[in-house]
Amino acid sequence: MTTVADLVTRYIAEHPVGNMLDAIDLTAIALRAVRFYQGFAVLAEHKAIPIDDPAPVPPVPYPEITELTDINNSEWAIISPLFCLYVEQGNAYMLEASRGMGVDVFGRSVSEIQSDITQYHDSMPLKAFERDIVSI
Repeated sequence: MTTVADLVTRYIAEHPVGNMLDAIDLTAIALRAVRFYQGFAVLAEHKAIPIDDPAPVPPVPYPEITELTDINNSEWAIISPLFCLYVEQGNAYMLEASRGMGVDVFGRSVSEIQSDITQYHDSMPLKAFERDIVSI
């Protein structure tokens, strides 16, 4: 499996031009996307946690999502488009903020990207839904 930090490093290597966000910002964005996904599905890494472990006090359902959390390819296939939308939105914020200094803005506006993010958020429960097959 690949960690969130590895995925961010890969993204930086694959997108060297046009990205105004640094590794710290991209890591925070990746964690935000993974945490949103986790609201609708259990990460494969967390499924391996035995149920009969003594519950910590206070009880925590799953370990915290950090840059060392493992993400498999199936999970990243669902999370990646949301991550890319968040990155595009972060870049748009930077560009729109620089407009006052005379920079010519290119690409989509923050509001256009937010519309796509909202649509992806709405479709996440369907994309992330998983249930064991039961035959009768």
